[in-house]
Amino acid sequence: MPTPFVTNKPFDEEYIEATFYAWYEAGRPRNKSIRDCLPEREDGKPARSTVDDWIKNYGWIERADALDVQRSNLLDQRAIERRADMLERQAKIGKALLDKGYEYIEENEPASIAEAVKLVVEGKNMERESLGYSEILKKYSRMQNTELDQELRKLLGTGEDEDIIEGDSVDVTEIINDAT
Repeated sequence: MPTPFVTNKPFDEEYIEATFYAWYEAGRPRNKSIRDCLPEREDGKPARSTVDDWIKNYGWIERADALDVQRSNLLDQRAIERRADMLERQAKIGKALLDKGYEYIEENEPASIAEAVKLVVEGKNMERESLGYSEILKKYSRMQNTELDQELRKLLGTGEDEDIIEGDSVDVTEIINDAT
């Protein structure tokens, strides 16, 4: 038998906080399924209207949005790190190809030098490109927004804030309609 709802019993902050995380982890339900995600209590669960009040009064939507942003940033950071790791592995492979090419040139006759030169060139290109990309990814992933803004200005060749025109977008059709 399902746990009964209670409406007149007080709920402590710890239970309300646990309920927030249960609600958030369940995907922020707003319908009857909200009952399924609530933590158990000896004397029952809060009424749906009570939880709706908590959502509103405790700013659960805003908190959940903030957690979503943090989660997104964390996933972005992990993706950047995986990409940088992959590029570093490619750089090591490039270095190994480069070394094999040099080794082949030192140990063998010039008759098959074309293959050795090809290994050296491909290895050097792979090493150079992969190392450069991984370093750039790591550098930019560690920067704060203000640092990224400064770097962007430097790359675009723009000056300080006075060179940037800021404003609000306007729907010109409204202006035309108002004028007619």
